[in-house]
Amino acid sequence: MKKSTGTIIIGLLLATAGCKDGSGPERLAFAVLAGNGQNAAAGQAVAVAPSVRVSGSNGGVQGVTVVFSVVSGGGSVTGSSQTTNADGVATIGSWTLGQSVGENTLTATVQGREVDGGSLTFTATATAGPAARVEKQAGDGQIGTVATPIGVAPAVLVTDAFQNPVGGVDVMFDVASGGGSVTGASQSTGANGIASVGSWVLGEVAGENTLEASASGLTGSPATFTATAAAGPVASLEAAEGDNQTAPVGTAVPTAPVIRARDAFGNEVAGLPVNFAVTLGGGAAAGTAQITDAGGRAAVGSWTLGSVPGLNQLTAMAAATATATPVVFSATATALFNASRYAGTWTGTWINTTFSSTGTNTLTISADESAMTVTIAFSTTGPALGVPGGVATQSNMTSYEGTGFTATANLNVYGATTLTVDADGNVTASGVNIPQPGFDRWDATGTITDTQLVLDWTVSFTGGGSASGRTTLTKQ
Repeated sequence: MKKSTGTIIIGLLLATAGCKDGSGPERLAFAVLAGNGQNAAAGQAVAVAPSVRVSGSNGGVQGVTVVFSVVSGGGSVTGSSQTTNADGVATIGSWTLGQSVGENTLTATVQGREVDGGSLTFTATATAGPAARVEKQAGDGQIGTVATPIGVAPAVLVTDAFQNPVGGVDVMFDVASGGGSVTGASQSTGANGIASVGSWVLGEVAGENTLEASASGLTGSPATFTATAAAGPVASLEAAEGDNQTAPVGTAVPTAPVIRARDAFGNEVAGLPVNFAVTLGGGAAAGTAQITDAGGRAAVGSWTLGSVPGLNQLTAMAAATATATPVVFSATATALFNASRYAGTWTGTWINTTFSSTGTNTLTISADESAMTVTIAFSTTGPALGVPGGVATQSNMTSYEGTGFTATANLNVYGATTLTVDADGNVTASGVNIPQPGFDRWDATGTITDTQLVLDWTVSFTGGGSASGRTTLTKQ
């Protein structure tokens, strides 16, 4: 069928619509309308949703598809593909910035049409959100000296919900345990989110110290810092064990002397070199170079007294300092017991001064140096402990050592008897469970020399009362 002339003219008009010169589609203008250059907290949507405008020679162009895409900074969009309205405007649903502080970018691109300038770019700056958490940043777990500032001032980091540093947050530092003190307790975080205490001086007692950093309402508050306060320099030495002992000449004291080192606040000082040296009386010490232990103690290996009876001294000195006064330990060296000096026959008298009774005693002592034994035999005349005829000879043998001897025997008149003689010639004796009725016990003290034995004694009666007297014997 043959088209009419009118139909052909209408078709040509439609073909050239939107073309300035009739050669093709009109090139459109593309521009940012709103939402560029904003600020928002990280992880939050910008206040103004970005929008663009597509326009032609006759104004806004409707029906053009615009796609919005996140380019940098993370984050996300809703309604990323939009169609221009009657005014040629396309607005994204929302633009949520990324979780890190810094610049975010978003592009808008027209689909299926040529536009001047290509795509458009929106920028937004993600800032730190509200403070959400406080945590230790530096200065935890240190070791310092009592009563001195810790080396690294404790610091905390305040962040938002996405770990971005938050500035301008008030932080309070307080000593929680261990004593000590702080300066600059009230601080505000800087732009890096960090707040540091001015200084933390540890307490005067060795051990654990704690410091709390509090930021109101934040997770992790208070953050607790710990520090171990170690003892300061040694200030004093003291005798802990082993002073004022007694031992026979040429023998070691029973307890090895021990010193304790303390600082100016009384804390035990560990790891301190200490030297021991004999300073009086001769003798010798072993293990003289020592180190104090965790309790501030150091013991000499052993201390053997000199060969002459009398005062001996051992001095302990801190090797690392001259401020601590040395400690001087004293010991008395006693003469060794010499049983042979008493060997022989001793005779003399006893007298009861209470009842004016008297009698004689005979004492025979023999010693075996190789076996280190002593044998004692004695007899009594007169009414001893109520026995009119006296006591027949009785004997007992006992071993001895450097300090003397103690002999025990059950005697038919004197009961369960104990006799002790030390290296200095001091004598003590006693008797209990006496066979004679009316007698409870007897006790005697005295001295023995190379030539004479003197004993003062007391007899206690069962019904009460007592009698006393003296026995004097001379070596023949």
